[in-house]
Amino acid sequence: MLLGACGAPATSARDGNGGTDAGGEGGTAAAGGATGHGGDGTAGMSATGGTGGGASNTLSPVSGWRSAMYPNDWTPADTDAEGRFIHDFSYAGYHRGEAPIPTAIAGLHVSVTDAPYNADPTGSADATLAIQQAIDDVGMQGGGVVFLPPGTYRVKPQQSQDTAALYIKHDGVVVRGAGRAATFVFNDETMMRGRSVVRITPSQTASWWYDDGDEVVLSTDADNRATTVELADASAYAVGDWIVLRADATAAWVAEHNMTGLWDASLVRGPMALRKIVAIAGDVVTLDIPLRYPLLTRDAARVLRARTHLHEVGLEDFSIGGREHPGSTGWGDTDYSQQGTSAYDVHGAWLIKMLSVVDGWVLRIGSYRPSVNGGNYHSVSNGIHLFHTRNVTVADSVISHPQYEGGGGNGYPFLLQGSDNLIDNCAVVSARHAYSLKSMTTSGNVLRNSSSSDARYGTDFHMHLAMSNLIDNVTMNGDYIDATYRPYGSAHGYTTTQTAIWNTRGLAYHLDKDFIVDSRQFDWGLAIGSRGPAYGIQTTPLVDTKDTSPEDYLEGRGHSGSLLPQSLYADQLHRRLNGGQAPEYLAELSDVGVSEDTFTRGGSYAGDNYGAEQLLHVKDASADFTRRAYLKFDLSGINRPIVRAVLLVYGGVADQGGTEADLRLHAINDDDWDQNAMVWDNQPSLGAYLARQTVDTPSAWRVFDVTQFAYVQQQTDGVLSLALTQAMAGDGLFVQLNSSESDQYHPRLEVALGPDDPLAIATASGEVTDPGTSAQNVLDGDLTTRWSNDNYGAALELDLGQPRQLDGAGVGFYQGAQRIAHFELRASTDRTSWTTVYAGNTSGDSSQLHFYSWPTLTARYLRLVGFGNSINDWNSVTEVRLYGQ
Repeated sequence: MLLGACGAPATSARDGNGGTDAGGEGGTAAAGGATGHGGDGTAGMSATGGTGGGASNTLSPVSGWRSAMYPNDWTPADTDAEGRFIHDFSYAGYHRGEAPIPTAIAGLHVSVTDAPYNADPTGSADATLAIQQAIDDVGMQGGGVVFLPPGTYRVKPQQSQDTAALYIKHDGVVVRGAGRAATFVFNDETMMRGRSVVRITPSQTASWWYDDGDEVVLSTDADNRATTVELADASAYAVGDWIVLRADATAAWVAEHNMTGLWDASLVRGPMALRKIVAIAGDVVTLDIPLRYPLLTRDAARVLRARTHLHEVGLEDFSIGGREHPGSTGWGDTDYSQQGTSAYDVHGAWLIKMLSVVDGWVLRIGSYRPSVNGGNYHSVSNGIHLFHTRNVTVADSVISHPQYEGGGGNGYPFLLQGSDNLIDNCAVVSARHAYSLKSMTTSGNVLRNSSSSDARYGTDFHMHLAMSNLIDNVTMNGDYIDATYRPYGSAHGYTTTQTAIWNTRGLAYHLDKDFIVDSRQFDWGLAIGSRGPAYGIQTTPLVDTKDTSPEDYLEGRGHSGSLLPQSLYADQLHRRLNGGQAPEYLAELSDVGVSEDTFTRGGSYAGDNYGAEQLLHVKDASADFTRRAYLKFDLSGINRPIVRAVLLVYGGVADQGGTEADLRLHAINDDDWDQNAMVWDNQPSLGAYLARQTVDTPSAWRVFDVTQFAYVQQQTDGVLSLALTQAMAGDGLFVQLNSSESDQYHPRLEVALGPDDPLAIATASGEVTDPGTSAQNVLDGDLTTRWSNDNYGAALELDLGQPRQLDGAGVGFYQGAQRIAHFELRASTDRTSWTTVYAGNTSGDSSQLHFYSWPTLTARYLRLVGFGNSINDWNSVTEVRLYGQ
């Protein structure tokens, strides 16, 4: 498989190429604070790979390091010497990740604009009753699709007691639009307190909190990660039954969690989970998903028959927004509780509220600003709420810009209060808390490949011990992950435990933070890997006066660009579905050996040359002992685009003063140096800081991700120069690394290559709203020219001239190293029927081409549809290439 660029730092806050006319797109810096922060590495990392050599251009293992908590032979039963472990999070998402979300839906298919519904698609007349009748008809017939053709559909709660404008109350109902840029659901009601635009829930509540006496106690304690429980009597249950397992927050349990006087059973209820019985042997019941926390007989651990949930319900391919509230005052943080204020009117409003659903989905949904809104508001308060749901997937969706971001639970684009749900490839721009997980029903969820920009407060675990969740490969851009003790509100207290925060990318810090991860969980948590220009992680076990010891496990701060795997969820899912077999991380590689390397030494040695030495030296000390190492790689023979580049150097600390040393990597912009002539006095200046790690003893492969800089150098002079240094205020330790003159383990660059030659594109077309830009600019091979349009849903269309076999695209985005673009790629043979082949967001860390692939299909046209970016509404593309046959 081809690996995309990862872990590259942003190079500039502005690139200076922007429209200068009024309304044009100028260079805009990313949200957040400074773009540099000291991070560190952790001993115990090992790189895979061989000893280097010539170019191979073969499918080869990818080099990188693995966490000590997640070795290549990891199993879900593994526990370290401290009692810590990584849960198996692979059960998250639709049907536990074991089946794709269906595209062909059985049952009745209706269009809301056809008779007998005749919904108005112009937005002129209210369409609520027509759409609701279509939903009810399909539901009563056993399920199917309610189609909303292109247009705007005006809806609102119809009566004062209605909790929503539209309801789904039957299994198997899918509401499907024609695309985020084509179908718009407009909520025309501003008095939305406690209401939703779309509410998906069974007719009778199926909350997991109920406790009405239909219960059987556990005869023995159930362990964390257990897949079986023993009941006092299992005779009332059968295979296939749904059950709620729970225990009370007894005084003893609360005391064990250091929350005496703050928590009680009526407030926090205790741990609970929804499970399905897959086997029964005597009184031992086997569960379909492991437990995420112990259930103790001391705490009245018990099983209750679950009430009926909805199944196989979904929302797809439309945008949803609401009329802004007209109030100009009464928007304070606490005004939501003051009747008569604007905040009171919108408190607790949601675009989508999904309750008591199993195996459902929300795909390619976007929030948008209705044209009637004077401000840039998409909704009056909240976005998507999953409450007591299990195995729901929310993917490829962007929810942003709430009007009210006050206290009491407002301004939340994504809120999770269920288990084993998957939020995948989603994005938030501007919110109170971008993503929030809270309460003891919240376990086993995965937030993956998603991003947040310009948040008021952190993406957080909000209250009452949400247990054992995963935040996986997310991007923080003016935001941070808050997994700590919270001394706020209704005794929030400890918010999470045993949560893994894996491979976090930081583009910019939150305005008042110098970290992107704050992990100070109850008992223990895991913070493994960070990367990007903002990569700080905080684990010091003290929140205000609360001691959160023991300190959470920390590994790989600042250099997870070469972490294997990049996505923990994807790796675990592959293992579970393939009998425990670990995936092979392969890429089509060009293994580039170093062409020149040397080191320089200061002070009285400033005139000496070390180009023939077998070891490279690095140290920050007094003038006579300070040394820097330089490496040069020739990229001119690589004629395909670089999508990943990793530097590997072999060595370690060789100093009696300690066993761990700082090692920093810098770009060198001047390639005109000779290893046999370089000395301290003529060494090139250090360029941009690229990466850092702490190296140890003994010697081992040290791995640095240099993707962004390598790509730029490949596209310019074809030479990559790098420097290894220390910055320890003169108190560094001596590091030795093998040079090209050594007998083995030479420095090398492992380069993953992009696709072969692109297909010829006949024409590019698309309306521009920034003078001086043009659709044709995306075909000129120049990343400094662009097509720009600031309309929501703006389309750039490429015509191949004839149908071709199409399986991938490379797309360059203006200011791609400073902001995250939101877009879709759609393919068609006739410009009438379109297939979405990709929906999501860019990484935000590269202005070079981003590569996207999909299963081969026949198409003549590819359309890129843009939905703005993490800074503003512009859709700006610099280059497009298409791949296939």
